[in-house]
Amino acid sequence: MNFNPDNIVFFYLTLAILGLTFAILIVFGKTEEKSTRKR
Repeated sequence: MNFNPDNIVFFYLTLAILGLTFAILIVFGKTEEKSTRKR
């Protein structure tokens, strides 16, 4: 495969976006559990 610097940047950018989305989902899941427990 031919790896250009642009491809590497795009690859890491996609990984970062996926990581952020996963972290946000985990945080929202934890906050939802806490709110339901309080009720």
